[in-house]
Amino acid sequence: MTAKRPVGRLVVPDSRAGWFQNAAVGFPCSVGPALFEDWLRVGNTLGYGELGWTRALIGSGSSVLAATSATESELGVISIRTSSQAGKGAKLHGGNNASIYSFPIGTVWSTKIKPSGLTGLEMWSGFQNSYTTRVRTSDNTQFIGLRYDAAISSEWQGVVKDGAAASNETTVDLGTAAVDWIHAGFEVVDTGDGVPGFQWFTLSSDYRYASLGRTTVGEPQTTNIPVTFGTVALAAVASATGTKYAYQDFWQLGGRTVRNE
Repeated sequence: MTAKRPVGRLVVPDSRAGWFQNAAVGFPCSVGPALFEDWLRVGNTLGYGELGWTRALIGSGSSVLAATSATESELGVISIRTSSQAGKGAKLHGGNNASIYSFPIGTVWSTKIKPSGLTGLEMWSGFQNSYTTRVRTSDNTQFIGLRYDAAISSEWQGVVKDGAAASNETTVDLGTAAVDWIHAGFEVVDTGDGVPGFQWFTLSSDYRYASLGRTTVGEPQTTNIPVTFGTVALAAVASATGTKYAYQDFWQLGGRTVRNE
């Protein structure tokens, strides 16, 4: 008789805290809302995806949000195609219905995104206080999330910022950007005496049938943390002339989050 291949394994949380080691696809939420988008539904008049994301343009002129049924081996992928003009792009955001005003210890967020190229592109995912602004260092935008900005760094960065200026943001380099998928996210951890810190990590799908392996990167960020945010699935801007593309496979939030209902 041929032995059956295992199809998965149970990830057991720490029963005292409700934390899950892997922010893997489908991880449950211990306290608060669980928001998960895998782009199995493209969009209609009610919004894009299962969570009903809303499209917003960044800058005047046309930017197009499109969906694909498959990219490489991935199913349920969303894509943003920017305008060919510099400074133009688009964003998928959660609107007022997904406003979050607290990220307590135990919160876990992750995403999986990919650029079409590395030049003349800004691309980000996470949480911010404005649906029409960019998240460059010089922008007066409150933002927590994953960012790639060709004008700032060749690295994917985990960013926490509460204003415009280098002194208003802290970053963690998560790896050199490539025309390939990056799995990354953060967990809000206790850095001592109940002080929260944003601990960034990357995920590996080498053992995808079971879980996504997690690697901690850098030290927890404890400064420049904003207070109120809206959810942003994916955003992209052409920072130089030429049409750019950004792709996303999933976006997910769980743990001890608190929503503004």
